[in-house]
Formats: sequence, structure tokens, C-alpha cells
Amino acid sequence: MKIVGILILAALAAQGKAAGVQPEHSVEIRGDGVSIVLSLPKTSYMEGEPVLVKITLVNISDNPQRLAEPDYDWSVLSLIVSDSADSQSGQPDANSTIALPADYGWNYAPGQARSIWLPLNVRSLCTGNYAVRAEYSAPPHVKNVWHGTLTTPALHFSIVAPPERLAQVATAFRKFGRSTEDWRELAQSHRAVQAQGEAAGPFAPYAAFFEALAYRAAGDSAQFLKLARLYADSHKDVPFYGLHARRLLACDLYTQGKYAEARAEYAKLPDCYSTRSHIEMCDRRLGEQPSDD
Repeated sequence: MKIVGILILAALAAQGKAAGVQPEHSVEIRGDGVSIVLSLPKTSYMEGEPVLVKITLVNISDNPQRLAEPDYDWSVLSLIVSDSADSQSGQPDANSTIALPADYGWNYAPGQARSIWLPLNVRSLCTGNYAVRAEYSAPPHVKNVWHGTLTTPALHFSIVAPPERLAQVATAFRKFGRSTEDWRELAQSHRAVQAQGEAAGPFAPYAAFFEALAYRAAGDSAQFLKLARLYADSHKDVPFYGLHARRLLACDLYTQGKYAEARAEYAKLPDCYSTRSHIEMCDRRLGEQPSDD
């Protein structure tokens, strides 16, 4: 039995469908008025290509329900990846939900659905066949929400070797820097991918994000803020990464004490618990600052 990995991923909440991506392959689990749907837009990916899964939480009961909402900072979702032939293996990380606030939740009307996109850690996935499952669970200390655990059936996908013309691109997407110089070199590699345009194939929508991320890892805050803002504004329809760029941008602005700018960026994110919490944090900081009078 070979377990490839257990990927506990915090969620970035987003209502409705992400533009430009229509999941074609889905599995569903239902229980006690709640449905979890796990979807992939396709089932074959090149090595290094981002693998994004969509998870939709639905109130399928006839009554309003308060559910622990999928959110970036407070994870109620676990993604479990294993070999396709051993798709029932793996256990979710027991620590994935211990930090949930007691007042956490979202009021779902009958039939209401909320969806999120999550990336798998493709650096750990070599060529082969895999299965992914999603587990949804709210811990008992979270008050006045649906309590239970739902685990979807396995959704199968494969990782294939890239064609020779994209081999260097795929290598750049799987690479991890070990020094400032490494990260700067990696940033330039992603800039070169962008120069290829559509010729970069499935890597094209993500190269600018990973260039920005490499500059962040290299400690070049100014370049990261510039590129992250540009990506967030120009790639709003890219699942997960368009919003992730803005969230990282807002986070770094807050860390630098630029609370008004950070608040403006957080306000552009979908309404969810973490967005509201971060806006409140910015407001508190702004209220603590001396006035100009």
C-alpha cells in the first residue's frame, strides 16, 4: 500500500461558478440534508500543471441550515490523495479543524450552494494514476451548525509526462527554491513561460502568479506587491489563484502596516468568515492610528 500524501488544504471561499471552468467529472456524497460534490475540470494533467479541484457544499434540505462554511483560514475540508488503485487509503489530519471559532458558520437557504477551488500539491505527484477524496466535517465546539462527517467517493485522475516542447516549463512549475538566488532564477523562468503565451499550453494562466510568488519567497516585497496586484486584477477568472494572489497581497500590505490598502484588497474578496475577520482587524488598526487633526 502506497500513500502519496494527505493534503489538508484551507479553503478560499467563493460563491457561484468560477468563470471559464466547467467541471465535467464529479462525485457526490449526501447525508442528513447536506451534499458535498467534488469535481475536476478534466482527468489528465501534465507533470507540474496545477491540478484544481472544485468542492461544492449544498443545503439539500427543505429548511434553512447553518453550515460550517468552507473558508481559507478555517479548514473544514480535507483532501486525501492516494494511488488510484488504493483509493480508500489515507486518513485526514485530525488537527485540521481545531482552530475553528465557536461562532463560525454561514446560513444556507434551501437549495443554496457555495463552492471553492483548491489546488493539489503537484510537486509530490509524478506520472501515474491517482484518486482524490474530500472530507467535510465540523467539530462539536462550533455552535449552532450542522454536525457530522461526509466523505466523497474517489475521483480519479492521471499525471502524464509533458511533450518535449513543454518539458522545461513543467520543470519550472515543479521546482522549489532553496535560496534567494534560486527563487529569483525561478521567477525569471516563470517570466519566460509568460513570454510563450498560448504556446505554454495549460501552464499559461498560472505563470504570472508563480513569478510573483517566487519574488515573495526571495524577499522582494515591492516586486511581489506589484505583480500580485497585476495578477489579481487581470486574472479574476482563474480558479483559486486569482483570489489567492489578492489574499496574499492583502496579507502582506497588512503586515507592512498599510492597513487602509490591505482593507481595500480584502473588501474585494468573496464574503466569508476570514474576509470579514481580516476587514475587522484592519478597522481596529485604523482606529488605533492617530488622526491628522
